[in-house]
Amino acid sequence: MPGLLSWLFGGRKDVGDTEVRSGAASEGSAETAIAEAASPALPGKGYFKELDRLSQSISDRDYQTAADAARASLPYLRDWLKNPADDQDRLDIRIPALAQGGTMMAIMADRDGLSELRNLVQEFEHLVDYREVADTHFEDLDLFTRIRRVVRERPGTLQNRIKAELGIEDGRRAARLVAYLEKNGEIRREKEGRTYRLFPAAD
Repeated sequence: MPGLLSWLFGGRKDVGDTEVRSGAASEGSAETAIAEAASPALPGKGYFKELDRLSQSISDRDYQTAADAARASLPYLRDWLKNPADDQDRLDIRIPALAQGGTMMAIMADRDGLSELRNLVQEFEHLVDYREVADTHFEDLDLFTRIRRVVRERPGTLQNRIKAELGIEDGRRAARLVAYLEKNGEIRREKEGRTYRLFPAAD
């Protein structure tokens, strides 16, 4: 319960993608207890079921299931937000399905799911903080594809050269995307001095 509570109520200053801690939503009845605690302050039970599946799948590195859970949670969010009269009662919570979930859809190339996510955050003012994040997910989808191509066409590319290959300034972002591809079993890394050489996982 404490892990899931902190995940949801830890503030909204950073709604971007971060790694989900193992066990963040592993308590058996946590999502049900929270969903029943208040309405319309929180999304319903179906949303928390998908949130639990999202968290567990990321911990298990099952990114396809995580992407499916994130997309499945979107209709529950829409139902929660569709009555403007309830706005004053809604709690200001983190919504991992729109942050980490969007990254899962990006790595699995679920463009339709990301379009659904972006349409949702554009439609509701309550989700204004996630609009830039939604656009970033589409950028990440493209960057994942380009990293795969670089590694496939030039096996052994140095990781510290990836941001230049991608034409981006943020080296930490590039490293984070590489890490996701490694965890997804698509690439492997070999230590080379202070950096790594990147290879297709099958090599």
